[in-house]
Amino acid sequence: MAKQSIIMENGHLAVIAATGRVHLLSTDYYAKTIEDGEFIEISSINNDPRAKTFKFKPEHSTLNGVAYFTGDSGTFVEDFNAIAGMHLGYNTKYPESLFSQHIELDTSVDEQVVPAWIITGHNGGYVTITAPGTNTGNIHVGESDVSPDSYALEPDKSITLEISDLSLIWVQSTTAGDVVDVIGVAKI
Repeated sequence: MAKQSIIMENGHLAVIAATGRVHLLSTDYYAKTIEDGEFIEISSINNDPRAKTFKFKPEHSTLNGVAYFTGDSGTFVEDFNAIAGMHLGYNTKYPESLFSQHIELDTSVDEQVVPAWIITGHNGGYVTITAPGTNTGNIHVGESDVSPDSYALEPDKSITLEISDLSLIWVQSTTAGDVVDVIGVAKI
């Protein structure tokens, strides 16, 4: 299998292989592991059929001059996606809007964690929910039927979720006056 040399230059990624040199827009490609981590695949985030796809083993690759070895697939993917600008996991579309809010909770009312303008469009994205250390009870995270049996977020803890419809995430407090801080990104 031919060695892949991948470099970042002038805001573009370049893949240099036995078949020649190909320039990739850094924001148009992402890496993922396939076949139980044995191979790495670099492909278009837009699933463009005209875009190049590269499949190779980590031991046959360098990224900005750093060599990778057998078993390094996960490290290569993280490094590639960081260089390419994919700081949000393996999402196939960049989120477009940032949101944040501070919500004071009442034990009698369940709350959606995203603002109304995101709920309306049933938009996907990421959200991090933080229960500050000043809380005295747990915050329960779930869908619209959130209850004390749902996931318990303890004070001074956070959870990050990726979901196709952010409006499905609700929280409930066991103690009146406890709060959650929410920050996330949504594809609008």
